[in-house]
Amino acid sequence: MQSDIEGAARVVQLATSFNWTWKKDDIKHFCRLAGWEVQSRDKYGAIMRTGIDIGQPIAHSTYNPDFLRQEGKSSQQMIQLQFFVAMADPGTTDVYALVADKFAEFAARLMTDLSEPDRRRPGNGSEIAWHLPNLAIVLAGEDTFVQIDLVNPVYQKYLDLQATYDEDCGFDSEEFDELEGGIIDSGEEFTYSNPEEWGDFIAALAATVWVMPNDGHIEFSTDNGSALVFVEDYRLECTSTPGEKVSETIFENPMFVGEEWIGSRSDGALKWSRELFWPCRYTEYQKFATSLADIFRSVYLAKSPAEVSIEAWENLGITPDISAFGVA
Repeated sequence: MQSDIEGAARVVQLATSFNWTWKKDDIKHFCRLAGWEVQSRDKYGAIMRTGIDIGQPIAHSTYNPDFLRQEGKSSQQMIQLQFFVAMADPGTTDVYALVADKFAEFAARLMTDLSEPDRRRPGNGSEIAWHLPNLAIVLAGEDTFVQIDLVNPVYQKYLDLQATYDEDCGFDSEEFDELEGGIIDSGEEFTYSNPEEWGDFIAALAATVWVMPNDGHIEFSTDNGSALVFVEDYRLECTSTPGEKVSETIFENPMFVGEEWIGSRSDGALKWSRELFWPCRYTEYQKFATSLADIFRSVYLAKSPAEVSIEAWENLGITPDISAFGVA
């Protein structure tokens, strides 16, 4: 996967000091300072060739003067400028792992330069955003690429309000058509089947937790214990609860379940818990998945993944993507 962290960081640094008026002329001035070449322009926007060292060093701006006029910005035309910073061929093996790694690397670099972000959104279409007085900077991770959006604050405010509306109504805007058709029913449970081998189970779990949305919940259970995996306040967390047949001696020995798990007792119930801060490299999701599989094998004595049931459910309109496990 081709990427250019340093090149992208230089562009972001330039963007933070640029005098954004969000007029069409901004493209000409910004490209001159960044060393970009405008390849085409029309009433909808412009396409530029950037200096980002990747296979397709392309940026594009989007104009929407009608929207901006309605928002009281009659002198403005541009709503955003987007450019690729990492890209892979769609057929690349484990492309999601490459995207996760590059997204985490770019996030770490931008957080060093811009401090802590104002907004994080894990899941499919991951985003981290910084809201500056005259500019919003959004790092976005998609299926096969990572890009940076430089957004007009007026338009970003609209996007944020739309996202808040979707959350309050209990659905994502992309799911609107499905909800109107009655395909998704609030509170519906989704049961999935397991891979037959532990290695495949770990791979499926790692792929699943990488795209876990905020407030997403998945429960894994056996006769000897269960584990609840969820994302809350942008942290991936897991609470593993052993059943009555699990020896307290095993529970009280943290080395048996790994040093990253913390044991606790609440209302007489025994629990292990651990968390993973998002975003991180894909190897961390694999370690997370491996450690949970180890608990099911070594503590709950599951002989195969077939003994582990998996359930996901809607919470605040959010249903995790568990397609990696296959529909039962």
